Amino acid sequence: MQESVLHFIWKHQYYNISKSVLDSGDSVIVLAQGISNLNAGPDFGQAKLKIKNVEWNGDVEIHIKSSDWNAHKHQFDKAYNKVILHVVWEKDKEVMREDGTFLPTLELNKLVDKKLLVKVDSLINSIATISCASQLELVSEITIIDTIQKALVKRLQRKAQVVIKELDYAKGDWEEVAYRQYMRQMGMKVNGDTFYDLALLLPYKLIRKYSHSLKSIEALLFGASGLLHSAKEDAYIKELKKEYEHLAVKHGLNRKLNPAQWKFLRLRPSNFPTLRIAQVASLLSSSTSLFKLFTEFLMEEELFQRLGNKTSSYWKSHYRFSAEAKNKVPVFGKTSADLVLLNVVAPLLAAYSLHVDGQKYIERAVKLAEHLKPEQNRILKEWKAVGIKAKSGAESQALIELYNEHCKNKSCLTCGIGFSIINN
Repeated sequence: MQESVLHFIWKHQYYNISKSVLDSGDSVIVLAQGISNLNAGPDFGQAKLKIKNVEWNGDVEIHIKSSDWNAHKHQFDKAYNKVILHVVWEKDKEVMREDGTFLPTLELNKLVDKKLLVKVDSLINSIATISCASQLELVSEITIIDTIQKALVKRLQRKAQVVIKELDYAKGDWEEVAYRQYMRQMGMKVNGDTFYDLALLLPYKLIRKYSHSLKSIEALLFGASGLLHSAKEDAYIKELKKEYEHLAVKHGLNRKLNPAQWKFLRLRPSNFPTLRIAQVASLLSSSTSLFKLFTEFLMEEELFQRLGNKTSSYWKSHYRFSAEAKNKVPVFGKTSADLVLLNVVAPLLAAYSLHVDGQKYIERAVKLAEHLKPEQNRILKEWKAVGIKAKSGAESQALIELYNEHCKNKSCLTCGIGFSIINN
């Protein structure tokens, strides 16, 4: 027995209520099972019970064995004095609150239908990557759609919290937040942290001063990256070095990243950090407000065009410094642009929606994701193998959320699909 299963049973009252009797022999009527508490303290708050015709209001604590109360030191914690019921699978010990009063206990092991436990076990102990794979035919299409839609909103809200946290670091500067989030995405998983470090070295308020000059922004980014000064010189590199040295003196830039921080190994040339920095410079030199660009666009096509701005001529024939490419270097592709929209623009819209309490921004985030093509990765291949194929960027984000937050952790009891299977 797992404690999460007991939480599920109590939350949905999946036990023989008519035969529920406390350890004292008194019957108990549950008027309200309470609200699940995800923070420190008792498991359920604001519960209402009637014991011997007396109504009790307070908390409910859940354990596998009653002795777990003492094992978790609740007998010394005043925060647990408001617990009005101890729900356990097995009572193996009498326990007391910190104030010395005995705790009413409800033992569930004789009240729960064994068929329910078999259903639960088939999910949470399944060896399948997606536990519900063999039982999906039991779930209605509308339940699957509803679960996916809720997962999308949850993912946007979770990503929005990351943005809100970044907003605190940036002292409330939304422009700086948009810039940092964009920079991290441009580095992807391999170089994302290094791109973020580069953004911290070169604040957006400095970059904006040179939004009229692609050369100056390239000099700033490549100079501070440390890559410029480790490159074999050619005319372009000499020009950038001269510009960077001038700007470094002017703005007191005395720190650069270590070139060893940048990863090239096993990357496709189109994802080399040098080319990505050039693409970043192209966008930054064509906009005076990243935040406005990402949140006030009229059509997605406008964003695609801006994200795919042409780089300087040097980067049309180079993936990295000095070594000229054999073929023409491709422009920033739609797949990469989609990822910026999914992982930067949509979360930014969702975060701003929370910040200003404006529903239109979260609606724009959802609409934007719905118009994008689905991602292609290992997780989505797993879903496709069980018959669920993402049709849009919104659905792919939702399925990734479901997998990471439920399937991977076998948290089937808090998933709409798992809940439906158990109820069947």
